[in-house]
Amino acid sequence: MTKNHQKPTRQYGGVDAAQRLKERREKFIAAGLEAFGADGYGQASVKKICRLAGLTERYFYESFENKEDLLCGVFRQLTAELEAEAQQIIEIPGIAPRDAIRRTLENFFGRFADDPRRARIQLFEVLGVSPRVDREYRESLQVLARWVEISWLALFPDIDRDWLRSTIIPVSTAGGVIAVAHHWVLDGFTTPVADIVAQAMEMLTALGCYYQEKHRV
Repeated sequence: MTKNHQKPTRQYGGVDAAQRLKERREKFIAAGLEAFGADGYGQASVKKICRLAGLTERYFYESFENKEDLLCGVFRQLTAELEAEAQQIIEIPGIAPRDAIRRTLENFFGRFADDPRRARIQLFEVLGVSPRVDREYRESLQVLARWVEISWLALFPDIDRDWLRSTIIPVSTAGGVIAVAHHWVLDGFTTPVADIVAQAMEMLTALGCYYQEKHRV
């Protein structure tokens, strides 16, 4: 089945069709978060997702091509939320770079601890589903790598910017942060968030300091 690309304009109860479509899509995203986060992608069916959303399959296929398309939608929204929250922290007037990085890490790990469904989807359920979902995951890793670059440039202004943009080091460091999250989640969140953040901060600053000295402008 394919998406309906028509754009009706009739209003019901003062709400136009585009708004109703948006609201239904949001309900499916919320239902996907619950289904994929609680049962796993493989066990979640479109019927169950529709039941959780309180909507019919007709409406599901109005917004999504299939279950994989919804998984991408859920994953993209969770990633975008983290990115937006990191941006808000960076833009706090007068915030010191180290404090901004620490608060961003607290938010990153804290989100997973507060809602393990997010951790399951962002760290595990998107792995190995399909080439399309793999691309979504790689793009999210690139977003995290850019955040590593921003953090290092703020903390270590003498680091060579051209080298930083041309090397794989930010991507590999971002992968290290993800690996920490994997281990922490699989360990049942037994380590307090504050301790995880402190260790991640130590890793980021130690690497940044090393590469600043090695590739000083």
